[in-house]
Amino acid sequence: MVISAIEIADAELFVNRPLRPLPEFVRNTLLGVLRGMAGVQEAHLPQIFIRGRGQGPGPVLVLVLRPGVSKDRIVEFVRAGLLQNLPHGVALEVWPLYPDDPRLDQIRAVDCRLLVHPGGAKRWWAFWR
Repeated sequence: MVISAIEIADAELFVNRPLRPLPEFVRNTLLGVLRGMAGVQEAHLPQIFIRGRGQGPGPVLVLVLRPGVSKDRIVEFVRAGLLQNLPHGVALEVWPLYPDDPRLDQIRAVDCRLLVHPGGAKRWWAFWR
């Protein structure tokens, strides 16, 4: 299994719903690892293509971190949890962001939300939650 962290500076992004979503057992494993992480507010699993990068679109685990949480520590925690629980052959990139990142609107718009912890982002129409 390959789990790598990515940093995307000012590249042009194309974010979409995955054409081939990850298998359900992979999504369930991701949820199991992420539910225990207090530093993660939201998790999304869209397909992202980065213009100028030498590879095609693929699934990216986008983690929205609570302010002040270390990106490196969260990525290592996710990597360790997934390496123990996912079979070989699964490749996944992890992109940690903070809530003030302007690219989050584009990611949230494709509605590939995997997880929202209490106190995380809410949809405007879910005011009663």
